[in-house]
Amino acid sequence: MPEPLCRNISDLAVDIIHNVTASEDEFCLYGHSLGGHVAYEVARNLQQKNNTSLKHLFLSGNASPSVPIKFSGLHKLPLEHLFEKLSELGGILNPETWDEDAQQLFLPILQADFEIVSSITYKRGLPLNVPITAFIGTEDIYSLSEVQQWQYETKFSLAAYQFKGNHFFPFDHIKEIVGIISRKIHDTAIMTTVAE
Repeated sequence: MPEPLCRNISDLAVDIIHNVTASEDEFCLYGHSLGGHVAYEVARNLQQKNNTSLKHLFLSGNASPSVPIKFSGLHKLPLEHLFEKLSELGGILNPETWDEDAQQLFLPILQADFEIVSSITYKRGLPLNVPITAFIGTEDIYSLSEVQQWQYETKFSLAAYQFKGNHFFPFDHIKEIVGIISRKIHDTAIMTTVAE
């Protein structure tokens, strides 16, 4: 809580890389919405450093970074309009139930997150050397075809899954999503062992 809020994706990726590479363990990353873009940025940075610890990238609630971001500019909205937008996505309960203390605590965090979203710029680079599995909701703000464009960001065949629901569909499908992730991690581990 006392740390300053991060306002750009590069700084956030550097901080995460420092934490996930503190040991020599292999790992996978899962990111939802903004978290997916952050996970992708981390993956690109690791690849540029020739770090092979990342074994799989799991993304939900977002399209390929080549697709224009639909959250841009929300950090500039007044509080009530920001809450309205979040309500439309299904990510917040009735804004009228938020007392002044809750608003003062969470508004700066939400604004900083949306400022990060607005700072994202896409430059096509080399495809990632890790598989990507993507999940999207049927009523999400991105279409399945926009999600399938993640294929251009990996050397592997993209696995894309669609679930019924809005932008926060993972809450209603945790068991199925965790099952897919578990199988993919298992398959990736087998592929790594065979390659060695």
